[in-house]
Amino acid sequence: TFVSAFVPIVGALFAGFVAVLIALVSNGLTDALIVLAIIVVVQQLEGNVFQPILQSRGLGLHAAVILLAVTLGGSLSGIVGSLLAVPLAALIAVVWNYVREQLTDPPEAAATADG
Repeated sequence: TFVSAFVPIVGALFAGFVAVLIALVSNGLTDALIVLAIIVVVQQLEGNVFQPILQSRGLGLHAAVILLAVTLGGSLSGIVGSLLAVPLAALIAVVWNYVREQLTDPPEAAATADG
């Protein structure tokens, strides 16, 4: 499932389906259910714990902001919203920090040029 996870959304789903199908055919229902449980746990940990932590470190946003952005984006615009939510949240954070910095610390270079 690692290689196919690089295809957003459907890659991991397809790889998990294939793994469960192979376990079902070769070892029976019990092993297929075990493989299914392992795949679901790994996918949930990756998508809801590890991915937000790594993205938050890379983008400088809190992991809760990442989770909230993906949830809100998915609710408003489906899969496309989920995919675009994190970059949009990062953009909003950068613009917000820039505006806040400009309002709290007026540029000193302009003051010295006028005087």
